[in-house]
Amino acid sequence: MLFALLVGINEYHPDSTVSVPALSGCCNDIAALSDYLHTLYPPPQRQIQVLLNEKATYQEIVRGFGKEHLLGAQKGDVVVIAYSGHGSREPAAPEWTRYFGEGKQETWVCYDSRLANGLDLADKELAFLIEPIAQTGAHVVVIMDCCHSGSGTRYEGDSRILAPRQHSSRKQPRLWESYLNGALDQRFPKGQSAYLPNSQHILLAACDRREKAWEVMRDKAHGLFSSSYFPVLEATGGNISYADLFLATRAEMLKITNEQHPQFEAYGFFNPYSGFL
Repeated sequence: MLFALLVGINEYHPDSTVSVPALSGCCNDIAALSDYLHTLYPPPQRQIQVLLNEKATYQEIVRGFGKEHLLGAQKGDVVVIAYSGHGSREPAAPEWTRYFGEGKQETWVCYDSRLANGLDLADKELAFLIEPIAQTGAHVVVIMDCCHSGSGTRYEGDSRILAPRQHSSRKQPRLWESYLNGALDQRFPKGQSAYLPNSQHILLAACDRREKAWEVMRDKAHGLFSSSYFPVLEATGGNISYADLFLATRAEMLKITNEQHPQFEAYGFFNPYSGFL
């Protein structure tokens, strides 16, 4: 059984307190991934939730991880979590400093993140959202096509570089009480004895946490990362390991730029040599 939460944001809330540049290829990325998953799993064997643009609010994304959707997975099921949109880095809550001295966290910029009192979805929140899903014994795959930081591109071949998927504007540290609507404060009051779960899953990321992830124009706009791994899946019919998919994707991306390096990170003893999905 497949459970998928697919999030793509081209347009951000018009009432954002700061201007968030529109993107071109995020919804295309999600459409292509959704189409691919539909070819792998027949209707009775798939539950796919797609959140695009105004549907992709902080609360709706968090809700998608819950009992009404992804937490319905059981041992042996496949769970796919995908995000295409702006990424950011922001000051983490001071309570995290004792564990992560850099004081920064990577985030998804949700549709409503830049409203007054809006929140990004932080990497630390994702870790806790994934934890109970992985504990079911499901095969968990996270795909992120967004920026963290960095710069630099070069043109080659038939692709045209468009825009970076990065938006940073946060200056104030995140409040501890704001993580997952206060759920972390209930679990670790004032950050005492906090930890990050090491749940079994694999992360397929578009770039290093200090790099930008770029959009490109080929037949249509896509993320460079997404437009590089899709052809590999199509050419192999999906009969490929995560490790080999990483090598082929990286080689394809290096044809366009040497400033964006994909990352495949296995956590909790996830086997990167296992077959894709």
